Amino acid sequence: MRTFVQKISIRSGIAIVFVTALSVFADRQSDSTDAKPSVIKKPLQLEFPLLDIPFNTAHGFPFPSMQQSIAVTAGVTQGVHQALKSLWNPDFPDRSLKGLMSNRRLGGLCSSILIFDALSPFRGWTHEEGHRAVLTRRGISSLDEIYRNPFAEMVSVSHVRDGDLAMLKDRHPADMVRLAEAGGEVQIELVQRIRKENFFGGRSSWLDLPDWWINIGTLAYYVMLCGSDEANRIIEEETLKEDADELKRDIVGGDYLSWVYDLFRPDEPYLSGVRGRPHPSGAGVDRYIQPSELRGEELRYLRLQGGLILLNFLSPQMFGLDRFRGSNPFTHEPCWWNIALVHHPASFGTATRLHVFYQQGDVNLVLTWDSYISRYRYWPGLSAELLRYPLQISGKIIPVSASASFWLQPQAQRFDSRKAQAGCGLLFRAALPFSRVLSGYLECDAKTAGWMPGNVYLEPAFQARTGVMFSIL
Repeated sequence: MRTFVQKISIRSGIAIVFVTALSVFADRQSDSTDAKPSVIKKPLQLEFPLLDIPFNTAHGFPFPSMQQSIAVTAGVTQGVHQALKSLWNPDFPDRSLKGLMSNRRLGGLCSSILIFDALSPFRGWTHEEGHRAVLTRRGISSLDEIYRNPFAEMVSVSHVRDGDLAMLKDRHPADMVRLAEAGGEVQIELVQRIRKENFFGGRSSWLDLPDWWINIGTLAYYVMLCGSDEANRIIEEETLKEDADELKRDIVGGDYLSWVYDLFRPDEPYLSGVRGRPHPSGAGVDRYIQPSELRGEELRYLRLQGGLILLNFLSPQMFGLDRFRGSNPFTHEPCWWNIALVHHPASFGTATRLHVFYQQGDVNLVLTWDSYISRYRYWPGLSAELLRYPLQISGKIIPVSASASFWLQPQAQRFDSRKAQAGCGLLFRAALPFSRVLSGYLECDAKTAGWMPGNVYLEPAFQARTGVMFSIL
């Protein structure tokens, strides 16, 4: 992926600081014991996944998988935010908006978080590793250029030959489509993971808001840019800079240009069509698709995604509203809830997911309604997830999690398919506490054929993961 924008603009940064300050105000007001019972705050759990089988063992020992990169970046991001909060330790003697805006410690904390989030290479690293996971899955080696220049504005996944990309497109066309959108997919799932952790952990999200806004904001801008006339100039300039060494080239150029091109043309061989033309250097093929080379319906579809990607902002948590108090309609016991809308470009079209978070006592539930949309059809899906339910076994509390997903998706993951293919996925996870701050976990999941966000396998797969978790206050 060639990231056109890695840093957010100054105006966007000011907007983030303003939203952050407002969220602090909302959070402090909502935690008032005069208004409602306080939420039980749980320790922040930072996860480091040590092993993901079969991904880490199928082709040597590649690292990271999609799940590993998401977990590592989420842990680093939240860990740094928590450390900065402890360092600045802002107090709130005046909860009015004017008082918050004049609080020097709060201002220092917000500035520190914004600087870290704007400059952090982990967001770009996660994005690129999402692309690389799809290549690794098919035994194709690659290089994440962010290791060479972590603060570059334009970063590539390189060291992939034209022949490997041709093999991927010709033998696994759905994976070729997935390859282009996988970077944005893991960015969106990263934000969703932290939002979910904050809700069920009883924590405020205001520390993480800048990261979310930068993640979704830069991704939305990138999708829009891919469908703009400006992308023609950028891609042409970058292509002319390249020499005859195909290993130095990015795998796809503009992610979502490649995504929409292969989405509409799954049967076109990689070395024919637009990509079949020679590279300006005379060596290899010209991999990068320009907006001017798309058909009218392809360009319209891409530009539509530029607007739909903004649906990822539709969550109260994105504006500092972490949870809402409710009452269980059956038992009338108090509960907490929230919702989030998530939109993904996918291997067969798009997936729009409505998440409902529900917490009552020890019960943490996520219910999700999926709307999968291909070229001609709408396909539904439904999932339920239980998180960290405390089971007492031999005198020890063992937190367990489980989920079940069911869906209809287009047959063979084809954008033009009118036939449904049913699928399901199951997951089980158990944690074993070693001490007050350290625990280990074992996670297993199985799925039939189908697309699941953050799961690199489009075909049936069984996976197992293990790692450690650190709890901090």
